[in-house]
Amino acid sequence: MQETFAEPELPAILQQDRVALLERVAGSLHFKRAIRLREFLLYVGRHSIEDETAVIHEQDVGTAVFGRQRGYDTGLDNIVRVNATELRKRLELYFTTEGTNESLVLEIPRGSYTPVFRPRTVAADTLKPETTEVAQPAEPEKPVGTEISIPAISSGRKNYLPWTVATLLLAACTYLYWQNTRMQSELTPWKSTPALRTFWAQFFDSDQPTDVVVADTSFALAEDFASRKVSLGDYLNYNYKRLMEESDISQDRRADLGYVLERNNGSIGDFIVAKRILGLDPTATTLQLKFAREYSPEEIKTDSVILVGSEQSNPWVELFADRLNFSMQYDTEMHRPFIRNLHPEPGEQEFYNHPSDLPRREGYSIIAFLPDLSRNGNALIIEGTDSQATRSAGEFITNGASLEALRNKLGGGKGFPYFEVLLHNMQITGTPLRSEILAFRNESGITSPADTTHPANR
Repeated sequence: MQETFAEPELPAILQQDRVALLERVAGSLHFKRAIRLREFLLYVGRHSIEDETAVIHEQDVGTAVFGRQRGYDTGLDNIVRVNATELRKRLELYFTTEGTNESLVLEIPRGSYTPVFRPRTVAADTLKPETTEVAQPAEPEKPVGTEISIPAISSGRKNYLPWTVATLLLAACTYLYWQNTRMQSELTPWKSTPALRTFWAQFFDSDQPTDVVVADTSFALAEDFASRKVSLGDYLNYNYKRLMEESDISQDRRADLGYVLERNNGSIGDFIVAKRILGLDPTATTLQLKFAREYSPEEIKTDSVILVGSEQSNPWVELFADRLNFSMQYDTEMHRPFIRNLHPEPGEQEFYNHPSDLPRREGYSIIAFLPDLSRNGNALIIEGTDSQATRSAGEFITNGASLEALRNKLGGGKGFPYFEVLLHNMQITGTPLRSEILAFRNESGITSPADTTHPANR
């Protein structure tokens, strides 16, 4: 008959031990700069500690942590699910790095938002059965006179072995250094070009997180349907759904609009811009890709930000509108964007791309580099009259030759002042060819008409 053993009962975990673990995890390097994820963790962790039977729902987290209204539609707003995935990854990373010596483990099981505290699993190979010592046979005595003696090396003979080993180690270190330098250059191409290094270091070498926020084209389409502009406040509170119902459109078209708003759609041009920016430094841990609909006021208040897309499709641009001279606007009757130059300088126009039609092979775009809302970091806005114009602006700002030419126009200093630049883009079959600087402003308000064309990076 096979003997069976009952599994030992796990000891109860004291409440103070759970609180201490939660505070250690929340204060770790993995959550130090992720403010929203830390608030997410502390909210669900404290609720679980106070009431072990509590069930935490998605809407509870969305309301308490992300500022959503009570009863909001989680089917349309997935901000909690997206952040929960990232939170689980960081918890796992903590317990495999900084928290390897923790005796307790904190997990948030998939499909739930209620944390689980449990003792750390003991590795199976550390549980060894008791054994009985067995006497080992005595070592036989060595016969007298059989010792083997090794003659000493003559001190007069030179030993080249240490020098040979040192030379090989030096050669290996030199090769590894060269390999590391080459790999770093491939992984971080922005560091190998002076203009790229000077400009992008302000985002990549900062301890402050940088959010790359791509536009919500569903929202832009909704404004087209309703022939009216919707503010950022209405966008965040989902009031635009009510505004759509008040619009003078047929019931069938209103139903179509509802289907559009249920989906998170983006622009190919915007995603290409985001890909180019993220591709400058794939190793950067401070860069985070965000979707306009899941972004929050708390993040844009504390983080540096790169907004891709115009105000029509990326409402977050509205927060910087009063600080810009070149304004991307939208004609709701003609259903077309245009650019207004609020304070034209000699040789500049007040309007671009309005009201006459522009050939499809041309477009306009704006790049604005300015302080973020807290003025502790930076903000970069990349927008165009269409998707390809936005893509052209993205290629311009990630191309070393284009940035160097812009820096020379801004004054030719070592760094980049805050600036706005208006570009005229040429394209063929949807592919950007080149971008021409039409006008710009730097932090001193200096302008210069353009007469030079710069190739975009392909």
